[in-house]
Amino acid sequence: MYMQKQLCWGGLLIIVASLLMNGMNILVYSGYDNVTIQAVYGAGFTGLVLAATIIHIAQSRRAGVFGLLAYLVSVLSLVYANVVTFLILAELSGIEGAQQTLAGIWEPLMRISVYGIFVGWTLLGISIAQAGVLPRWAGILVAGGVAFQLPAQYAMEMAGSLFFLFTIGGSILFGAGLIWIGWALWSGKGWQREEPGLSNLDGNWGGLVVIFTGFMLAVDASVNMFGGLSLASGITHLVSYTTILLTAFLLYAAHGERASWAGFAGFLFAQLGAALYMITAFLVVAQLAGAIEDNRMLMATWEDIPVGRIGSYLVLLGMFLLGIEAILSQVFPRWTGWLVVVGIALALPFAFTIQAYYLGIFWVLGAALEGIGVAWMGWTLLSKRPADQIVQLSFDA
Repeated sequence: MYMQKQLCWGGLLIIVASLLMNGMNILVYSGYDNVTIQAVYGAGFTGLVLAATIIHIAQSRRAGVFGLLAYLVSVLSLVYANVVTFLILAELSGIEGAQQTLAGIWEPLMRISVYGIFVGWTLLGISIAQAGVLPRWAGILVAGGVAFQLPAQYAMEMAGSLFFLFTIGGSILFGAGLIWIGWALWSGKGWQREEPGLSNLDGNWGGLVVIFTGFMLAVDASVNMFGGLSLASGITHLVSYTTILLTAFLLYAAHGERASWAGFAGFLFAQLGAALYMITAFLVVAQLAGAIEDNRMLMATWEDIPVGRIGSYLVLLGMFLLGIEAILSQVFPRWTGWLVVVGIALALPFAFTIQAYYLGIFWVLGAALEGIGVAWMGWTLLSKRPADQIVQLSFDA
């Protein structure tokens, strides 16, 4: 019953994320905006990444392909659109260049990401209503609340005097739906509890993603250490953290009822850290691609508002805990967990003293060991073998 208890606590996290994001959203729509409001909004917005993942884990066995696509669109749109949230906070904080940076990166990826949030969460709400694991009407409120905000967001002139009805009303519906879902998980009432673990669908695509993540961990360290700073290395870095975001939840969910609190914490830290660090990684790519002229905003993510620094540390901690989880639970071969733990330990000094070039050798070596361990976990998921190593994976639907 361990994972079910952890998902209960995940329900509390969903409630908090909803209150923070939608509460501040209503204030902004009402004409109030400052650094504090935007910072709280950003925390809630980032928390929606975890909220979407917890919802997906809870209902993945019944959600099917539609639910999976809704989840992926939602979570990937959120993490990329979070760059916009950061830049608005930077502008309100008085950091020069935020508005110019936003203008430079808006087309096309930021626009697509922001639209993707509305599309993804509308579809995710529909999938909640269809799956029947979580309260159906909560899913309808989520879908309706998100869709209700769309006209005012992108056709303000057409919305006219109805702007506040669309925006504030939509935020209230969306927030109420999420709080209802969070309460169902937290209280255990209205939640059709499924045996936790990976569905057959998640196991199949997830195995490939985890293998790819292990490969990218090693390639990313090698390219950025020895290949010099280039657009290719920047894209490699961004893709690496994007796949870590998905791998964190896949490795956690694979433990099923053997998931300990170390695994749950590892999943939360790694996914939250990847979501924050991708702001930095995206700005690196944007600068190398010539979309922005200088690195002022990039440095701001590391010093002024250190989402990148905090995110990188959280990813290290999260993956370390997932390695510990693999060692203790024996769901995956224990040596894969040891490779992850030892690899991170080797790379850790470089994470805190990046000026020391010679320590980069340990980063590359550690990333290679971590990558081998993660990739083998992915292969174990993909091959679904052997039974004495994966005893809790249930590939039923």
